Formats: sequence, C-alpha cells, structure tokens
Amino acid sequence: MAVQRPGAHSWASQVSDEEFRLSELDLHVLGSHPEILAALGRRWRTGPSADTMALVAALPAGLGSLVLAPGWFRQTQGEPWLEPVDFGDGAASTSSFFFLGALVALAVLAALWLRRGRLRAGAEVFAVVFTLVAGIVALPLMASVDVDVLGFAPVSLPVWAATAAAVVVLGAFTLASVGRRAGDAQDFRVTGPADLARADALIAALPPRKAKGLASERTRALGRLRERGMITAGQAAEVEALPIGSSVTLDAR
Repeated sequence: MAVQRPGAHSWASQVSDEEFRLSELDLHVLGSHPEILAALGRRWRTGPSADTMALVAALPAGLGSLVLAPGWFRQTQGEPWLEPVDFGDGAASTSSFFFLGALVALAVLAALWLRRGRLRAGAEVFAVVFTLVAGIVALPLMASVDVDVLGFAPVSLPVWAATAAAVVVLGAFTLASVGRRAGDAQDFRVTGPADLARADALIAALPPRKAKGLASERTRALGRLRERGMITAGQAAEVEALPIGSSVTLDAR
C-alpha cells in the first residue's frame, strides 16, 4: 500500500512556524509525482527522523545509570529494590557496556552535526545534556557498588569517557555552531542539484487538467499560509509568478 503523504494545503495548515520552509511548498504540491521530485533533486524522507534518532541516542546513558540504581539502593538501605532488573555484581559491567554505547552515540551526533554544516538542533542538544547528566549520576552510583571510580577502575572508564565526551560535544554545539537547525523540518531529502528545465518539461507533459490542479493546489496552500501569517502578500505574489517547482530556489522563509 502506498504511503499517504500530506498535500500542499494540508502541509500549509499544519506546519509549525519553526519547521516552515517556503522552499518546500512546490515539493508538497508535486509530492505525488516522484519523477518530478527526482528532477528537482529531492525525494520523500523515509525511516526515522533525525530528531527521533537523537532521542534514541540518549537511551544508552539512561539505561547505564538505571541498572546501577538497584545496587545503590541495596547498599544504602540494606534491602533489594526492583529485583527483576537488579544485576547484582554484574551491574557495573552492564552499565559500562551501556556507556560504551553512549560514547558511540555521541560520536554519531557529532558527525551528523559536522555533516549538516555545524547546525545544532534541540533534540540533539537534549540528547547530549541527558548523557552528561546520566554520566554524572552514574559515577557515584557505581562507587556505591564498590567500584573505585576515583581510581579510574577499568569498568568505570566508559562512564568517564562518555561524560567527558558529552562535555566536549555540548561545548562544540554551544560555541562552534553556526546556527540552529529547525529540528527535522524538511520532509524531503536532497538527492542532487535541481534541474528546473527538466522539471518544467515533465510538468508541461502532464494532462492539462492535472497541471491545472497542481496550480490550484499551490494557490490554496499560499492562501492558507497567508491566513496563518506565515508569509506576506508580497511573498505569495513572488511565488505565484514562478513556475511550479521553482520554490526550491527560495530561502527557507
């Protein structure tokens, strides 16, 4: 079954101010024509969003701290707690394994940040901060189960490394970012340069009724964006004057 994609009017009605990119308008107008999207160097995004991936990246550190909590409770209170997830003597090594995963996740987030032109996003910053806090919490928890944390016992090294890496990555996001990326706003992935001439030819080859429908959908979407205060009358007129498909050449706003 084909995946149902939002039409241009639905997108114009639902897109948030933070996620809005005027350059995506014509892509939504042409969303049911993959061959034209391909000519414009775009395709629909598939799979989990970058924001979802960033939130998943925070999980290893959280789990690394969580598995230490029952041992800490048992040591301080003298009785078991959360027995089904109490790893006993294996809690420290299990936590160490999770923090190795957190270290890899931080490396991936840093690589994606560099790949996207050093633009930071809220979800990615949250994942790094969460990892940092989880590491700070995990170190004393690990010490409470008789691990020589201050002596840098081997089992504690992944926790130290992930915590230090989180500080470095957070510093890079804060001090070296060139701007803020609007979450995972774009619904389309760039696959290459836009060939406007080919896109024009493909649109011209459509049945007249279909081409007229695309123009009508674009006009309705522009009207909806104006109603919501997302664009001005001048911007709407500017887009109306362009051939369908050319909005990809516009700035995000």
